[in-house]
Amino acid sequence: MNEKSLQLLQQHFREATQELLENYNVEIDSSTPNSGSIELVATLGFGSDRVAGAIALCTSAHCANYLVKPIAGKNGHDWLGELANQLLGRFKRRCARHGISFAIGLPVLFKGERISMARNLDLSRSIQLAFQTPGGSLEAWLDFKTSASVEFLCEPIQNDAPSEGEILLF
Repeated sequence: MNEKSLQLLQQHFREATQELLENYNVEIDSSTPNSGSIELVATLGFGSDRVAGAIALCTSAHCANYLVKPIAGKNGHDWLGELANQLLGRFKRRCARHGISFAIGLPVLFKGERISMARNLDLSRSIQLAFQTPGGSLEAWLDFKTSASVEFLCEPIQNDAPSEGEILLF
């Protein structure tokens, strides 16, 4: 993957994450990953013959409960998995505009005490974003691998696909 494709991948993941949180009116400030309490990790895998990887949302139980406040009838654990699912969907949509497509797996939630995240990942194939919310720290991770020939199309493909959250009747 060339440098321009890697930059687009990073940009799309960052934009998808920020847009998702803004969509649910989550106040965020970018921060550096910290050693705060990670008790919940929601993750999803994705893959094709050209690209594969996983995303993860990592936070405390307190922050997960903060994130779910505007959604009646949900609990923080389930909602974190749903947010991870929506994040990967938004990221996939952005990648597809550049000729990269992949299948998405099901969200999996890990719950524990003092979950420790590996902070020494190969940054040429991972992206780690950290945010501070009024409910606590939230981290979004993307880890991926590509075949050597994978490159993003420089000019986005224009299509009439619906926007995130748009209702379709058929």
